[in-house]
Amino acid sequence: MTVKPVCVLPGNAPQPQNAGLTIDDLKKEKAILFNPQIAPNCFNAIQRTIMDQKTMADIYMQDFPEACIALAKAGFGIAVLPDLSLPEIRF
Repeated sequence: MTVKPVCVLPGNAPQPQNAGLTIDDLKKEKAILFNPQIAPNCFNAIQRTIMDQKTMADIYMQDFPEACIALAKAGFGIAVLPDLSLPEIRF
């Protein structure tokens, strides 16, 4: 099974100039990640790569996709989630 990452940007973030973000684009930002014990195993390699570039103070680990999205929309950082039936949340 292959799972693509999806990024949720803060509401005030500039839109990326290209079609997406790279791991290098995330180096300067705080990361909001999905609990690796809950995330699909194939997605954890992506999260590990992101985590290896950050201190623990720059990572928010959440158990629910809704919490990741809410934190991103509130400006706490960029959420990186597996592209699996993400809930539709309206702000």
